[in-house]
Amino acid sequence: MRQTPHDKRVYEIDIVDGKGMKIIKPSVYTASELKIPISIIRKILEAEYKKESEL
Repeated sequence: MRQTPHDKRVYEIDIVDGKGMKIIKPSVYTASELKIPISIIRKILEAEYKKESEL
């Protein structure tokens, strides 16, 4: 895949017994969001909520 354009989006998949892997659709999450631990994501969302409620 060197020097060739390819899709860098994250996709939702389904594993079907007897058929294999089925690609469903692009995910609403980016690859970097999936790498962040859930505890950190929770803190980010709490901070955003607090900021919005102060306005």
